Amino acid sequence: MKYGLQTSLLAVVIFVATAGCGKKMKLPTETPLDKWGAGDTTYVRINPPWNANHPYGQAFQSPRDVIVGRDGNIYVADSLFIWQLNRAGQVQRKYLVPGLEDIKAIGQDLTGKIYAVRGDSNVYKLDGTFFVSHRKARYTGLAVDDENWIYLADSGRQMLLKFFTEDPSMADTLATYGSGGGTVDHPRGVTIDALLNVYFAQEGGSFHVQKLRPFGDDYLPAVYFGLEGDSLKEFITPQDVAVDLDGYIYVADTGNHRIQKFTSHAGLKIAFGDSGSAGDQFIFPAGIAVDEDLILYIADTGNNRVERYQLSTEVDIPEEP
Repeated sequence: MKYGLQTSLLAVVIFVATAGCGKKMKLPTETPLDKWGAGDTTYVRINPPWNANHPYGQAFQSPRDVIVGRDGNIYVADSLFIWQLNRAGQVQRKYLVPGLEDIKAIGQDLTGKIYAVRGDSNVYKLDGTFFVSHRKARYTGLAVDDENWIYLADSGRQMLLKFFTEDPSMADTLATYGSGGGTVDHPRGVTIDALLNVYFAQEGGSFHVQKLRPFGDDYLPAVYFGLEGDSLKEFITPQDVAVDLDGYIYVADTGNHRIQKFTSHAGLKIAFGDSGSAGDQFIFPAGIAVDEDLILYIADTGNNRVERYQLSTEVDIPEEP
């Protein structure tokens, strides 16, 4: 059904600190370390991770989300900044928006604009305005599709919504509260594929990971799976979901400190990781993204780092331009 929200614009001051714009640094030696799986599901960790000890010095503070930008850069949202990095990990910019701490999710539209949510009633833009605002909302997830619609997980009103970037009065409600497929219960991360299917993770309900497909003016449940628990194909407070060009679904199984990968029909391919700070471990990973080369980017929140993994049969890791 159609849903209209009144927007409010409020100026905020944006400070932009740039980094990595001077003399180019040689790409640090990157080596594979640790493997999970077998055959076409073997994942190799790309070493070193992006953190304060990396030669490029990405001193993340509890990173919560990571996205592959439409401009080819990697964006990381932590408790204070939105970081812009190239594929080699070199910091291009750090955006500091007063009042926009503890960012939960970010997205980028076709024009390059960045949007952010932090679990409150506003959707923030980095050009000094709010995109939308509603006093009862608690926006916890965000994604932008190829037609410039923004999808929002609203855990305050228990809804999944979308708005047109050029006219936010154009809006739809995709799903409302419930416990079954096609309903939401404390939704979190959202992502969209090339066919405009909508994927989201949530903390409540009977199914923690769901896929909705567009059908005329409506959205229908297509795939839904994942009960509460620590066994394979189960989740504890999953915070994000990603999908690759082949339709494989990746879930940040945050409470279980691991990543799980599924086929487009919810068949389990691989699960890896457990609790800790070693090379094969995570602490509450909250964000996940995958690029066109099938490299995974994982916001390892509790370890203040971004981890990268690739299929052992895929291309070499990207080098600095």
